[in-house]
Amino acid sequence: MRPKRFLARAFVVLATVGLAMPVFAQQTNWTGQTVLVKKSGIKISYTDDDGRRVTAAELTGVDYKVIDDQGGWIKVRHAGAEGWFGKEDAVLLSEAAEYFSAKIRENPQEGAYYNYRGVAWKLRGELDIAIKDYSEAIRLHSTEAAYFNNRGLAYWDKRQLEKALDDLDEAVRLKPGAVYFRNRADLLLDMKRPQRALEDAEEAVRLDSRYSSAYLSRGMAHYDLKDFDKAKEDFDEALRLDPKFCRRLPAARGAAGRYGQD
Repeated sequence: MRPKRFLARAFVVLATVGLAMPVFAQQTNWTGQTVLVKKSGIKISYTDDDGRRVTAAELTGVDYKVIDDQGGWIKVRHAGAEGWFGKEDAVLLSEAAEYFSAKIRENPQEGAYYNYRGVAWKLRGELDIAIKDYSEAIRLHSTEAAYFNNRGLAYWDKRQLEKALDDLDEAVRLKPGAVYFRNRADLLLDMKRPQRALEDAEEAVRLDSRYSSAYLSRGMAHYDLKDFDKAKEDFDEALRLDPKFCRRLPAARGAAGRYGQD
């Protein structure tokens, strides 16, 4: 079922978040649930102490966990930033496959809808169906790095590591961005290739020096290469940049510190 769209909106200011919220909010609260965005280019924002609307980030992923849901706006976390966007621009994971199937029937030549539906299937554990959707998205738009990246992650979940690497290689070739380098670094760590993983993680950090996951990946590469001092430095930086995301880092950081003292 699709969330309702409104032809006209009346806005009120919610003191708790300082954002303009639609009066006619949807009844179901999505806090704690996973949603998929319905389109690319969505920006999340917040209101600062002076009452100004500030853009926190542009959402480049597809699926997000809802942190809060108030008055038709949902709050999510992306790349260490938190912000709000309109609930009508998202769909619950439980309804996403149906929603994007309807979109595909309306426009079967739009690869993005196959990609979004593929994400929904993957999150539901239907990896073969997800790969089929990603492959169709690639057939329709063979220059979209995200489609290769997502199919590669699905192959990774199926433990088809060489196929996963082929797709992540293509994603990096098409769009050499920090996320794709970091994803490939993590796959290479799983494939027991820490030196090459380190090179990818280094590039991810170079491209985005505030990307906490890149420091985590680089730290793990240093750890596997037994450079424990550098591993601890990277774990510390990942925690500093994004302590909420990296809750499980203290144990790894402590282990790196202990090994570094031997």
